[in-house]
Amino acid sequence: RMDAVIEIVRRVREQQPDLKLHLIGPKSPQPSHREYDLRFRALVRENSSWATLHEGITRESLLDLLGRVRYGIHANCKEHFGIAPAEMLVSGCIVFVHDSGGQVEIVGKDSRLCFKSDEDAVAKISTVISRPGAQTEILADLELRRRLFSTTEFMRRWHDLAERMTSASSNQL
Repeated sequence: RMDAVIEIVRRVREQQPDLKLHLIGPKSPQPSHREYDLRFRALVRENSSWATLHEGITRESLLDLLGRVRYGIHANCKEHFGIAPAEMLVSGCIVFVHDSGGQVEIVGKDSRLCFKSDEDAVAKISTVISRPGAQTEILADLELRRRLFSTTEFMRRWHDLAERMTSASSNQL
């Protein structure tokens, strides 16, 4: 739904004309998505004054880009988890997600960040962007979520699991 993201941001830009969009995707789309890919690339070209497609970027470049942007949007519906919104969140972005699937867990089901439709996304993003106080409040509210999905927390949990499994195995001898 990257085409939907472009349309959402185009509509937000009517109120926030300086807003830019960075889209991240694979270098080579799947053959089954060729028609969608052609339409999507045409949309990027039509909006190239404010939309940039980054294809096949390195992990280092991804983290650098995420460190320079303030907001993220993830428009997939009913995704099981959503590593992309988690990475945006951990990088310090205010992340807007479709109000379905596992991605709502990433943002703690915060109603200011979960949208039910493209129109709802436009309204919520516009509201947050136009209110610096709301941004500060949201970032503070997301701090616990950010730590929860951090690499440090991930490693800590794996270490704890490994220790529990080792202890359980040694107790059975």
